[in-house]
Amino acid sequence: MKTFLLVILSICILEGLKIHGTYRMVDRKGDYGTVYIDFGDSTYVKRTSEGAIDKGKIHRVKMPNGRTTIYLKNYVETEDEDSAKQLIRRSWGNSVIEFIETSNDTIPYRVTFVRNLHITLASGRFIKSYK
Repeated sequence: MKTFLLVILSICILEGLKIHGTYRMVDRKGDYGTVYIDFGDSTYVKRTSEGAIDKGKIHRVKMPNGRTTIYLKNYVETEDEDSAKQLIRRSWGNSVIEFIETSNDTIPYRVTFVRNLHITLASGRFIKSYK
């Protein structure tokens, strides 16, 4: 009985760690302007100050160290007119946002490629928005 209660308690605690709500995306270099991301259970909506909206899927990957790494992948990738960018996307994969799931109000993230996770395109942090 104690084991059962411990398992149930562990599941409840882990469920509470899931990221939820609205976060402001603060890029280290400040190149992206004001961006807000609304996190749902398995999807997200990213809104920019210019009015652009991206929607995508949240992929949770349980790592061997016990942490959960999250990858945000857009449903639709924008088409690049530049042939060099198209070539990079075909060989390296689409870009994704990667971060470790936590219950903190400030979460560091990085932007990387699906098939080249060792490359960091940009980095910054998500800051919980209470507006």
